[in-house]
Formats: sequence, C-alpha cells, structure tokens
Amino acid sequence: IDDVQVHVVDICAGAVANGEKRAKRLNAPVEFQIADASTSDIDFVDADLVVALHACGHLSDVALDHAVQRRAGFVIVPCCFNSNPQLKVREEAVNEWLGLPSSDWAALKLLAEVQGDITLASEAIGILCAVRAENVRKKLRSAHLDKERKIEIRSFPIEYSTRNTVLIGMCG
Repeated sequence: IDDVQVHVVDICAGAVANGEKRAKRLNAPVEFQIADASTSDIDFVDADLVVALHACGHLSDVALDHAVQRRAGFVIVPCCFNSNPQLKVREEAVNEWLGLPSSDWAALKLLAEVQGDITLASEAIGILCAVRAENVRKKLRSAHLDKERKIEIRSFPIEYSTRNTVLIGMCG
C-alpha cells in the first residue's frame, strides 16, 4: 500500500498530537492538520475516501460535502445530532444544504437524541441518514459528477455504541 496517503484534519490540537505520536510509532505515512473542516481551506487535500468517525452533529454534513466535492467515497458515523449547530456547509445552513425546512431538521435531530426509547431514536437516525444519502445523490447528479452512487446505511453492533449507524458511499 505504498501509494496510500492519509490526511487527518481535526480541530483538537491534543487529538492531532496523539495521532502524530501514534503514527510515528507505527511508522505510518499520515499527515495531520489542526483545522476546522467547515471553515478552513482544506480543498488542497485530494481524497478518494472521506472518513468521519464520531462526526458530531453538523460535522457529518461538512464531511459529506468534502466527499461530494472530491467525488470521493465516504464512511460517516454520525452522532450527537444537536452538536455543532453553528457549522455550515460552504456558507450555507445545513438544513438548506439538505433541502429541508429548519423546523423539520430540528425535529429530526431532537428525535434522534431521545433517551430511553432506542427504537424511536434509531428510526430518527435512519431517517436523518436517508435524507443525507439522498442529498449526496442529488448534489452529485446536479453537478453531473456521478450517474448513480451506491450509498448504504448500515449499522454495527449496539454494544459498541448506541450511535451505531454508518453512512457509506462507494467511490465514484
């Protein structure tokens, strides 16, 4: 895998420092950058795959936009659905980027965070992911970047996390 390049963007300097230490120990060719992915100019980063683990709130949408802009595949694990409401996607409010009324977006996020009713929360998370997947398809089609991208919504065992939904877009 000599031609694999990994570029990590994180807003937390401590997380970047820990990652750099670990990559050095493993002799892994990883570049790290302390930056806010929603406002920083990271367009110079060429990517075939965008991965966002613990992509809190609107950070999921920022990561999806980076994947769309690069025609890249993606693996997004959304969580903390009401977090980072200040983040925008290319200067656009997330609900507008998704094509949803703000009241519908707010209601879905609240339902996804319901405690004590895992069935209701899981259904809301599934709907949120489906809305995001359809938005990615529309963005790619409108830009004539992809005819049809295979996008899947999967889950991993709940014992690892109650936020166990994964949005996967195959490389274009």
